[in-house]
Amino acid sequence: MKLCDPTTVSAFIQISSLVCPAEQYVFSIWGHGSGLSPMADVPGKYEDPAAAPATRGVIGDEWNKHEELDMYELSAAIRSAGLNRLNTIFFHNCLMGNMETLTELRGLSDYIVASAHLLVSEGELLTEYVRGLLEKGNTEDAIAQMFERVHPKWENSYHESEEQENGQIVESWKNGDYKLIRTAKLDAIIGATKRLADRLVALYPTQREAIDKATKEVYRFHTLILNYLSPEQRHLLTYVNPFVDLADYAHWLAKETGDTEMAAISADLDKAFSEAFVHYADVNTNEQHLDHYTLSICLTNNNFYTADAAKLPLVDYFVPNHLCNFDQGYEQTTFHKLTGWGNWQRTNQQLLWGNPTSDGGGPLK
Repeated sequence: MKLCDPTTVSAFIQISSLVCPAEQYVFSIWGHGSGLSPMADVPGKYEDPAAAPATRGVIGDEWNKHEELDMYELSAAIRSAGLNRLNTIFFHNCLMGNMETLTELRGLSDYIVASAHLLVSEGELLTEYVRGLLEKGNTEDAIAQMFERVHPKWENSYHESEEQENGQIVESWKNGDYKLIRTAKLDAIIGATKRLADRLVALYPTQREAIDKATKEVYRFHTLILNYLSPEQRHLLTYVNPFVDLADYAHWLAKETGDTEMAAISADLDKAFSEAFVHYADVNTNEQHLDHYTLSICLTNNNFYTADAAKLPLVDYFVPNHLCNFDQGYEQTTFHKLTGWGNWQRTNQQLLWGNPTSDGGGPLK
């Protein structure tokens, strides 16, 4: 049976609820998450799904050529299982704390647990959460106990500065976050982000220099680095993992533009995140870090957003066999439809090269 098949996921939920009936259910996924893959981003499976990476990967099936379950399929699987609503969706995998995925899933559970970073854990997070559910009887107290008990083991997972595979790929593992999110509060974040997108598009013609500076300074969650590329070439990778911290971006934009409406939007985002996060913990061992992380959002510039993906540099390395142009896939997301965030990516001219976290550490020289 394929883990990446939504019918398998739906059957698992149905059978579990019949064998172990309960008043409330928690659904957890433990595996490799790729968050959002903007250039392989069409809902549904490909004609030859084993031949290509999946869209918006929620979990990779390592026994089926890493074919992945995408966020649309996960949503459909949960809905078709017949439960009225889950108590919690617990992502024990990387990069799932992105607004695009969370918006797609927000109506399926009361809570979502996710990280916007690469999530490094040997299982202590999930096992302590399950133990907490048994001991406390509810998710909020269980997550609070989980955070209390996992330190310092979880924190020590992030002390590795890099991991190399075949001498080619180097990924930063220095920072991490995890939070319990009230899904009912995501709508306030979505609404503020729509205002942010609209204001950015309106201001850019007259405030380009200030907005470009904010775009270069915003915190990026994860950048894949190929160590055979020179610093001058690494900007080519900005379209691979284009995740930035949403609240941090609004802070920089308000600071650099001096715009009162932008400042109000930033304040509303801060308030919305404060109300959405029930419990939060992070580990920061990199020189480049935030004092508090929120959720990630896709950010790239017009050239990459509208480019023919098949002609992008290095594309054969990342998404062989199947490609979708960034804009075509991104604008099918519910998040874009609600916020128009893709309109800003069509407008933005600033490449995120020179961003403080573009090199997994300090600014590029």
